[in-house]
Amino acid sequence: MHSHMMKLEYLFEGSDDCPLIRIYGGVPKDYSHLIGIIDDLLNERKKSIYLNDKKTYKPINDMKLEFVLSSTNIGITEVANSDFKCSLTKEGWSKVRQLILPFLNEHRSMHQWLDETSNISLLLTDTGKW
Repeated sequence: MHSHMMKLEYLFEGSDDCPLIRIYGGVPKDYSHLIGIIDDLLNERKKSIYLNDKKTYKPINDMKLEFVLSSTNIGITEVANSDFKCSLTKEGWSKVRQLILPFLNEHRSMHQWLDETSNISLLLTDTGKW
């Protein structure tokens, strides 16, 4: 049981960087888990994974986020109200995986834009700030 949960949040406005989805509040073990999810896509064990199905993530305002292995890099799209999909190719997910690796080091305040393909960006930040 995770005593600690990473949060998933969609921010429509409030910053010049919006709209964006931020995944935040993690510790190294959580980032390792996130890399494992991406590895499942890269190894084609799964074609898509809802982060909401994982106990590690706590959505804010019932937001849903699905990671999808796609033949083209589409980035994040809003499928329905508060229901988002991030669709990337193997190369795209490989790049995201590389960008997460520094978060495995001991805690220090950092953030990283994981994907900016569409007009909705994907942000990973340990403190929630960027």
